Amino acid sequence: MSFTRRRIFASGLFDVDWYKLAHPYVVRDKIDPLTHFLKHGRRLRLAPSRLFDAGRYLDDSALASRSRLNPLVHYLAYGKKLNIPIHQAPASGADRILESGLFDSNWYLRENPDVLANGYPPLLHYMVHGALEGRSPGPDFDAKWYLHRYPDIVGINPLLHYIDFGQEEGRTAVRPERVFSIARETIAGIEDLDPDLYATDYFDDIDHIDVVDGRPRTRMARAFEKLIATIDTPPKAIVFLPWLVHGGADLVAAHAIRAMSDKHGSESVVAVICDHDRLEAIHLLPKGVKHLSLLQIEPNLSHVERIELIDLIIRGLRPSTVLNVNSRSCWDAIKRYGNRLQNFTRLYAMLFCPDFSVSGRRSGYADLYLRQCLPFLAGVYFDNSSYIDQLTQQFSVPAELQSKLVTLYQPAPNVARNNTSRHGNSRLRVMWAGRLMPQKNVDLLMRIAEQTQQFEFHIWGRGSHALELQLSDLSRRIPYIHFHGPFERFEALPTSNYDVLLYTSLWDGLPNVLLEAAAAGLTIVASNVGGISELIDGSTGWLVNISDEASHYIDALSEIAMHPAEAQRRIDAMDERFSPRSLL
Repeated sequence: MSFTRRRIFASGLFDVDWYKLAHPYVVRDKIDPLTHFLKHGRRLRLAPSRLFDAGRYLDDSALASRSRLNPLVHYLAYGKKLNIPIHQAPASGADRILESGLFDSNWYLRENPDVLANGYPPLLHYMVHGALEGRSPGPDFDAKWYLHRYPDIVGINPLLHYIDFGQEEGRTAVRPERVFSIARETIAGIEDLDPDLYATDYFDDIDHIDVVDGRPRTRMARAFEKLIATIDTPPKAIVFLPWLVHGGADLVAAHAIRAMSDKHGSESVVAVICDHDRLEAIHLLPKGVKHLSLLQIEPNLSHVERIELIDLIIRGLRPSTVLNVNSRSCWDAIKRYGNRLQNFTRLYAMLFCPDFSVSGRRSGYADLYLRQCLPFLAGVYFDNSSYIDQLTQQFSVPAELQSKLVTLYQPAPNVARNNTSRHGNSRLRVMWAGRLMPQKNVDLLMRIAEQTQQFEFHIWGRGSHALELQLSDLSRRIPYIHFHGPFERFEALPTSNYDVLLYTSLWDGLPNVLLEAAAAGLTIVASNVGGISELIDGSTGWLVNISDEASHYIDALSEIAMHPAEAQRRIDAMDERFSPRSLL
């Protein structure tokens, strides 16, 4: 066995049995599963097990994407050492069948003694042979009935079709004998009323008679039914989010949820994930707070259906408070239905900073929704007052509505304190941490790093594939520039190894990374945009007013290097700023 194969098996990330069930054709065609994965896994983006989403790994890692290695081989050789995160694979067809509860192994073996006699694992037999042979997977799904009644699915695994599409389309899984029996009795009871009824056999082609029952027919109705089934008591507060990842807005949402949980009790607060199914930062939620993902409950919900579902959730559960933190679906629900929803609950939202499209047009939530939604909202919270002033002027907010715009500074983060100091003439160690995107002005960061040799730069982040490639190239060419790739949480960064946090954003609110860097005891050099000046000024750090000129940042870094005592004085002043207000 080759070294690569031994390493893959030893990792525990290749599951032979799972792979066979997920890709049954390898069993049918008698192909070795690992050989198939090594040969086709990258091109077809095949998952080797539940534990490793190969496609997402390629999407998330610029290094893996530009490498020609199989994604799992790349992770084991390089990604693991670089702490590149991995994620669970989407459910395979076999996973969805097991989750549905419609496959009964014991029943399948009793009904198919040839499978039992050959010692074939029942689910594997069904995936490889049984489905295509029209065998039923259990007592609650009649494959022959389903295939006969719906001839358009011939050649498709009928059970998977039912799970993925048929239920939503209102197709029936078993022959409704009781319904047909009642129909026969009803027709027989009224035949004497009209002689023409004797001449018609309504049950001649019984398998193609439309049957309408009282079950939910639409995706939205089914999603609401599933959602309600998971909630024991109506919540007092619901927070709507687009996702729950390691971002600044997610951390702010977690602070809000914690405050609500302290007030109402964790069992009375629900977090609803609306726009994506990413939940990497679920640990941010306080213990006991329930979270629900609309796309995990019903994966195929459209944006319009999510809007309708949010409206139904609010009207159905009637929480005393609803808070929207960056969910586009929730913003659209407030825009469309806010006039009636304000009669069921108090609606709140959070806004942080403007945003811009690639072409430079304003595209932030405030630009898209504030004017239409503000009359329906009980309040809008901001993490800085500068953005309130900007929006009040931009939209000419009437005086009677201005009181709804409230500054709510975020609490001082609890991160490890950097108690190290630079020694003598050692090189100043500069850290940059954030998303690699145009807003963060990574191009400026690279210019700063390239134009100075007296500092050491350590860059952390993920985002734009093109920017990741440029930073990787820069790191290879210039010895004092180090690109470390993604990080999950600021507190996981080795801040004790650095002297300065450099922040180069073109637009922003009051970013959490600055609060975290201040709490960690780092000197801060930041662009004067958004609400940053409410934290950083000439007494607490270095604020750069001309935010796209590398020379101004280099001057600030040089001053810090030459005057460490002044840098420490500003760190102490920042501590004082944190202490009396706790930024809350």
